[in-house]
Amino acid sequence: MRVYAASDPEPLSSSTLDFVDSSVDSSSGTIAAKATFPNEHYKLWPGQYVDVEVDLAVMPNTATVPTVAIQSGQRGPYVFVTKADQSVEMRNVELAGTEGARTAISSGLNSGERIVVQGQLRLSPGAHWYEAEPVPGANQAGPSDKHRPQAAVKTSKP
Repeated sequence: MRVYAASDPEPLSSSTLDFVDSSVDSSSGTIAAKATFPNEHYKLWPGQYVDVEVDLAVMPNTATVPTVAIQSGQRGPYVFVTKADQSVEMRNVELAGTEGARTAISSGLNSGERIVVQGQLRLSPGAHWYEAEPVPGANQAGPSDKHRPQAAVKTSKP
């Protein structure tokens, strides 16, 4: 758990959550929570209002993909995985959760595999693809996506 001052991107301090009261104060829209924070640099003061960020779960070594890459089918969610011969393969995936424009994949993808993020409607298994030049500023989901593959598709089959 981290606490932030209003409009400050750097956390004031980090700790673990000790207690949460499930009732909401209707006058302020807040809930009571208790945690003990180290305050070595005297950034926290009694009665100070802060924004709180709590990690509900941590999933180390979990693949994340742009949510727009995930398609829905009769067998559940899937993505198109690119292969070395410039063709694509439809791969069913299990979703672990979504936050913003990113979705965590719990199974179905291997480390280092590349997926198609644009043009999926024209794809079928075995269709060939080519990598498109990224358009500056387009489809930017966040700073962690600066190295994500951008792909478009050819409509030919092998």
